[in-house]
Amino acid sequence: MFFTHQIDAIRYKEWRILPGLSKLNNKIADKLFIVTHIPPFIIIFVFLTHLDTSINENFKLYIDLLLVGHIGKHIT
Repeated sequence: MFFTHQIDAIRYKEWRILPGLSKLNNKIADKLFIVTHIPPFIIIFVFLTHLDTSINENFKLYIDLLLVGHIGKHIT
């Protein structure tokens, strides 16, 4: 759901709520928003499929914290 949400954020131009990006041209901000999300997506896929269960479980905890913070960003 997080990935779908992030992709949907492009359609609704959610970068406008981020300091700095809100002042950019929509075409530039759109591309920058997409490019900055590629590395985290790759990292998430790599660690969620990691064979070492301790690494995998610790990463899930970090992702949970990230998601709580992300939800908080949308509430404010």
